[in-house]
Amino acid sequence: MMLTVIIAIAVSAFILLALWRLDLAVVAVTGLLPTYLVRVELGGIPFTLLELFIISLAVIFFVRHRLYRLSYLKTALDKVPFKLATAVFFAAATLAVLVSPDLRAALGEWRAYFVEAIVFYIIFVNVIKSRQQVKFVLYALGSSALVVSAYAIIQSFTGWGIPDPWSVAELRRVTAWYGYPVAVALFLAPIVGLFSGLLVFAKNSKIAPAWSFSLVVIILGTLSVFYTHSRGALVAIILGLAVLSFFTKYRWWLVGLVVLAIIVLAVMPGVSDRFLDVFQGEDNSTNVRFVMWQGTWRLLTDHWLFGAGLAGFPQLYDVYREARHTELLLYPHNIILNFWVELGLVGLAAFVWLVILFFRRVRRAYQRQVDKALVLGTMAAMIILLVHGLIDVPYFKNDLAILFWILIGLLSAGLGFKAITSVNKKVGQKSLTSQ
Repeated sequence: MMLTVIIAIAVSAFILLALWRLDLAVVAVTGLLPTYLVRVELGGIPFTLLELFIISLAVIFFVRHRLYRLSYLKTALDKVPFKLATAVFFAAATLAVLVSPDLRAALGEWRAYFVEAIVFYIIFVNVIKSRQQVKFVLYALGSSALVVSAYAIIQSFTGWGIPDPWSVAELRRVTAWYGYPVAVALFLAPIVGLFSGLLVFAKNSKIAPAWSFSLVVIILGTLSVFYTHSRGALVAIILGLAVLSFFTKYRWWLVGLVVLAIIVLAVMPGVSDRFLDVFQGEDNSTNVRFVMWQGTWRLLTDHWLFGAGLAGFPQLYDVYREARHTELLLYPHNIILNFWVELGLVGLAAFVWLVILFFRRVRRAYQRQVDKALVLGTMAAMIILLVHGLIDVPYFKNDLAILFWILIGLLSAGLGFKAITSVNKKVGQKSLTSQ
């Protein structure tokens, strides 16, 4: 009962905020991504607090922008980058619901990972337009990362709230409030990449937060990822920084940090052993993934077009897995296999299309010399997300799905600033000429 009252108060406060300032409501959602962990049932239908925020935001946005009129709806959709790829992606997710063997679970995933995430993306690119608004978004996202990091670091020293089997002192793995270590790493690693770009290029940026804020986000975020002992996230961060180093005059500092990180991982007791176990075939986590990928491939040879459908992987995979594979996971833990098995071949193609369009826009933005901090920060974040995704699930979770679309929205916002600047320069030149 008390939880329901607290949720009602929180949603009411959020609605008032959205009615007052729609942009600040978008910023609030960005900073409250972990609230998907707070759950409630309304009329027998499960909701998360994050979902209630997004639904409230969507209703107010719909009414305020008069999207019930087709002309206004078209104007709002015209501002959305990658419209066709996004539409195909959403259509594939919708079709995946129909082919799923578990309709109820499929509808839940469809609502949270696709409907709400893409609706928030549409609202984001329509509302977040100015440099100040983007800066607010970055501060909100960084603050969320700091809160998660602070709790994770406290856990690393105290063990508070860490469930078994990750609470063992010999190899304690922090979980924050997510319940398992990799969830912390999946959330924090891309944000570390984003703020690394913001920090490196902060000097010539009107968008980047204060360098001290970015530095704290990077340090605490990296420490937290380290304490999760997620090898995939650590490697992804190293590769993200390595790519980022090619675009800055401080490249040798970044290269030095990358080399230092590799040396630390190679010699630190307890850490180096976990990396060596991968190559020696003694790591259970790696072996489970190899076996699961083999079973998933067998599944896809029989269901290559539609996959297993949303939320259908556990049921369908149970027929194809090997007897020696006793662990049954929700997803194949590989970003290509994840999308293929969940959304089918068309959904996988749409995701690849979105990623290609993203990096093409990064290249175009860089050539136009827009705000490099934002462009290269989002680039580093996406690289980390994709690299980590080679062995994990960086999209199919409430906060991660929205984080993916926030990165695309931030990049698109950065391009818009250059256009405004160019227009202003032209207007100024014309004024001088007329004088």
